[in-house]
Amino acid sequence: MDADLDLYQKWSRGDNAAAQTLIKRHITNLRLFFDERLRGHDTEDLVNEVFARLMEGFGRFEQRGTVKGYLLGIARNVWRGKARELAQHRERFDPLRESIVQWGGHGATSLVMEEQKQQLLLDGLRRIPIDKHELLEFYYIHDLSVRDIAVQDQVPEGTVKSRLSAARAALKQALIELLGLGSESWTDETIEATLLQAKRAIFGYR
Repeated sequence: MDADLDLYQKWSRGDNAAAQTLIKRHITNLRLFFDERLRGHDTEDLVNEVFARLMEGFGRFEQRGTVKGYLLGIARNVWRGKARELAQHRERFDPLRESIVQWGGHGATSLVMEEQKQQLLLDGLRRIPIDKHELLEFYYIHDLSVRDIAVQDQVPEGTVKSRLSAARAALKQALIELLGLGSESWTDETIEATLLQAKRAIFGYR
């Protein structure tokens, strides 16, 4: 049995040691997710909210995807709820149009990149619409599979692949706008390779 699933099932039966182990395995992922999005807010409360919702929803996890994917799906809902709360002072919150930069996310990842190419790519990532940012982040940084994302979004796997292609195209356009003539070296292969390098740098640092 998958280790996370085993821990999840034990936690749902009241095993506190399993709960602590599962939390330890995923808390860095969740902190990274929220730190990337909110400046000046207590993101630890949001991390705790994710685990609280996991507990409240014991039995809802259908086990077609992974526990990590399920947790990140909860985190996305918590973040969007917080964004809508903050948007009461703005016209609206629209993840299909707005970017992390527009929401004041300081980009925790920008603090750990030593290689310029990785930093430029992450700067571009923060400038594309949030839904595309999240898709690339889940797939490349948090290492969710196409199947896992399809389960969370309740869409066919082919739809996820098409959306990933569109998200990479949006990122490439953001890099063109950032770099102008210096952007021609950013092929799809370069973007993918640099995202994977960034993932190793981020989690190696954290």
